[in-house]
Amino acid sequence: MSTLFVGIDVSKDSFVACGIDANGNTLFFITGSMDINGFSELVKLITSHSNDLYSALVGMEASGYYHIALFSFLIDK
Repeated sequence: MSTLFVGIDVSKDSFVACGIDANGNTLFFITGSMDINGFSELVKLITSHSNDLYSALVGMEASGYYHIALFSFLIDK
């Protein structure tokens, strides 16, 4: 069962992500760049609030093709 839920809004140059727990409490909020640095910061936040990446449920907006790099990065992790 997921213990962390992450919603991601994607645009051309940046993304915004919010992580909440099963009770709806906000655990983190990040605005990141659409590059390896922003993606890595997001993974650090996810892993700091969950036992592992498999206990996080992530949903993101499919925004044209802008989401593909972040999606691919997260799938690789």
